[in-house]
Formats: sequence, C-alpha cells, structure tokens
Amino acid sequence: METYKCKFKPDNCWRKVIKLKMQIIKVNIKNPDPQIIHKATCVLENKGVVVYPTDTAYGIGVNAFEEEAIKKLYKLKGRDFSKPTHVVVKKLEND
Repeated sequence: METYKCKFKPDNCWRKVIKLKMQIIKVNIKNPDPQIIHKATCVLENKGVVVYPTDTAYGIGVNAFEEEAIKKLYKLKGRDFSKPTHVVVKKLEND
C-alpha cells in the first residue's frame, strides 16, 4: 500500500493519506467536517479520484492539472481520449 503526504495543511498539520481502493464518506452539506474536506483535497492532490453528488447525477472529480489523474478519469469512464470532458472551476480570474 502506498502513502502520500498532503501539501494542503489545515492548522499546519501534515497528514499521510493512504491509497485506498474505495471509501464512502458522508458529508453534512450544512456543516461539512473540515477533516473530510481535507481528505478529499489530499486525494485530488495525489492524482486520485473523488465521486460527489450533484443536483441531478454524480460527478467524478480529478485534478485537472494532473495528466495522470485525467487519464484515470478517461479510463474509469471508458471514454476515448479524443473526446473532450468538462472542467468545473470556482472562478476564471486570478485572486
């Protein structure tokens, strides 16, 4: 089993994220647990995949800046690499 260190450091805490096959974590949408958000962030930083509910379906999330993560997304979806996929962003301009 591989372990990764997360670059995202809430409260200046480095945590190891263990590469898991699958883990289902429930999130209280009205009061999300920061540790759960931290864990999802670490998964994305380490080229992992997260699945999340939307209003109408489930979304599959990867880090759009990581080629390996994008390849995982296409493989999971059985999608041809010549076909585009969408990218969700918070905002387009820089902070």
